[in-house]
Amino acid sequence: MPFDPIRRPPPVARAFRSRQVPVLAALGLASLLCLVLVALRVAHSGTRVHAFLLFNLALAWLPALAALAAYNLRGRSRAARALLLACGAVWLVFLPNAPYLVTDLVHLGPRPEVPLWYDVILLSTFAWTGLFLGLVSLAAMQAVVRRQLGGAAGWLFVLGSAALVGYGVYAGRFLRWNSWDVVRNPAPLVAGAVDYLRHPLAHWEATVFSLIVAAVFFVMYATALALAHFARESDGSATAAAR
Repeated sequence: MPFDPIRRPPPVARAFRSRQVPVLAALGLASLLCLVLVALRVAHSGTRVHAFLLFNLALAWLPALAALAAYNLRGRSRAARALLLACGAVWLVFLPNAPYLVTDLVHLGPRPEVPLWYDVILLSTFAWTGLFLGLVSLAAMQAVVRRQLGGAAGWLFVLGSAALVGYGVYAGRFLRWNSWDVVRNPAPLVAGAVDYLRHPLAHWEATVFSLIVAAVFFVMYATALALAHFARESDGSATAAAR
């Protein structure tokens, strides 16, 4: 059965057996492919031009791991709620790092050490893997919110998360902020975000970029959910036909 963020999650053991293992395996395989592509490039060219992508990919894994940890938490004790909030905070802070990998395509360009087509494949693989990590983490967190507050709140959460992703990617790519600044140096980050919210038209480029990224991320998420529902329907039809 495919990973389905809409239905109520089963117990942890059953969840990992029937839903999450294939998702994690696919994410792991995609990440391994990224590593192999970088290693082949380094071995062939003797340079580490795109090795920084591996660090960006590691950051993209953090929201996915935090979201899956929150998804599997059970119990209503104070400790469980505190851990859930901690996982949610980590997810919220690091979520933009996942789709941020798409913007690393700006580093694409002719280089003498490797053919251009190779870098196209390499950067696209990182971009897809980062986007996939972000979509999976959002699916898991939507399930958590839906479990706690209901379906409508879950979709409002998705819309708010898409907006966060849009501005977060802008802040990372153009303002050169990163997730660590939330803890290390939060004052300029908060001041910049507040000024942007108060005067969005004065920052029209940031607004347009953020809205476009948010819309793309939301549409990609909706598409992924539609595919998941189609796969479940196909499985159900096949099971009924077998009977």
